[in-house]
Amino acid sequence: MRLILALTVVLLAGPAMAQSDRQQAVAWCMGRGGTVETMIAGCSWLIRSEPATPDERAAALLVRSTALWSLNDRDAAIADMSEAIRLDPTNVKAVISRGNARLVLGDLGGAIADHSEAIRLDPKADEAFSGRGMARSKRGDQAGAFADLNEAIRLNPKRSDALLIRGTLRASQGDRDGGIADYSEAIRLGPMRADAHMARGVTRNRQGDHTGAIADLSAAIRLDPRLVDAYIARGVARSDMGDLAGATADFAEATYLDNWNAAAFAHRGNGRRAQGDLPAALTDYDTALRIEPRQPIALADRCVLRRRLDQRGPAKADCNAAIAAAPPMVAWPYAARAGVALLDGRNGAAMPDLAEALRRDPESRHALALRAILRQRRGDASGSAADAAAARRLNPRVGAEINAIFGEALVLR
Repeated sequence: MRLILALTVVLLAGPAMAQSDRQQAVAWCMGRGGTVETMIAGCSWLIRSEPATPDERAAALLVRSTALWSLNDRDAAIADMSEAIRLDPTNVKAVISRGNARLVLGDLGGAIADHSEAIRLDPKADEAFSGRGMARSKRGDQAGAFADLNEAIRLNPKRSDALLIRGTLRASQGDRDGGIADYSEAIRLGPMRADAHMARGVTRNRQGDHTGAIADLSAAIRLDPRLVDAYIARGVARSDMGDLAGATADFAEATYLDNWNAAAFAHRGNGRRAQGDLPAALTDYDTALRIEPRQPIALADRCVLRRRLDQRGPAKADCNAAIAAAPPMVAWPYAARAGVALLDGRNGAAMPDLAEALRRDPESRHALALRAILRQRRGDASGSAADAAAARRLNPRVGAEINAIFGEALVLR
């Protein structure tokens, strides 16, 4: 809205000649023509019109870039943003817009450069701090991300996007209460933000508050009935509560909404595995891995299932591929390979994988449960009891989960 108002001020101040044509073009460029195509036509007329100042052309280019972006013509949109910046290098809005576009396209270095330039031009540009914080977070610069997001929120306490990203950073570093506090504030500022409800729901589920998680995720789905990740997350929460039918229904809806979503098929495979339909589960894992061949969680899940189906060679290949593809904080591929080793009776091979899984995620309930089984086998009753208790504190149903994943050969006592 601020961009449109600025455009009106700049362009209506143009020369008196052809004023009626100019007013019509400005109206269309402001979106009053009714379609994106008329918006582009109006802005294009203003860009070509003579005499037009660089500021006027830059304003029209920036608005046209938003219309082109909405049509998914991203190269043309960024070209317009770049031309607007060339014509008016002090146009902070144009620099921020290009930084945001580069962030969406995964050009993190370009996004950081643009937002840094916007901050140089205007040290109070809270949107630029927020955008740079998001880019730094995606790049793995957590300290820089926190600094930028904190500054964005200090400059504008109503920046719900910065609160959402900061909440995610806090939760990922183990400060789940802090994450939930940021999500809750983002929801207070923007009650219709489905993404904030979803993020809070995911974090609540990880805290063991499955009921609160399902309430948040259901709210996210009400706000955005096509939010696939919310269906997947609610399915996980329902599964954690033992509602396998509800979980499977959510995973099935996710695959219906997006039949090219690897996570949706992998989770539906988990639901089918929990219900004992191993062939259907394998089909879902295969589908997930056709979509995303190096997805580490799906590879690890298929590894375990193949071992249960006595496909030992392919199982070993899947587990090794899962570990090769696993990001630094992902523990499940190591826990899965350890579980397969326990199924094979290779207790010595299981221990280092469990140690690595718990180094990556000390709250991995499955790794704790498997280590409890291993310690029981080795006669370490007290160590086994401690691990089993820790796993059950994270989810009282962990024993049933281990049975569903690995079969009846592994029993948590």
